Amino acid sequence: MKAVHLHIDRIVVDGLPEARQRQFARALDEQLRQWAASGAASEMTGNRRVRIPALNAWLLKPGATASEAARQVVNSVARRLGAIGQSGNARGPANAGGQEARGHV
Repeated sequence: MKAVHLHIDRIVVDGLPEARQRQFARALDEQLRQWAASGAASEMTGNRRVRIPALNAWLLKPGATASEAARQVVNSVARRLGAIGQSGNARGPANAGGQEARGHV
């Protein structure tokens, strides 16, 4: 079984109260663990070390749950890794400033 090691330096969440940011961070942790366990990440990167300097998961639908928001972020990561696997390019747009929820996944 291949291992996926993921480090998130900073999560920027605009417009969420602090309690919902923590809820989102926990949901993101769970969604990323499920995604990594599925083997999808290692298949996309071909066992290469990949650095994504910034990722924009775009706007959430009004009333989105923490789990839906986390799924949207994981989908954005998967799309970016898929693009990196095809082009070898890990650069991306910088995120806009906002409230921060820090943590490690």
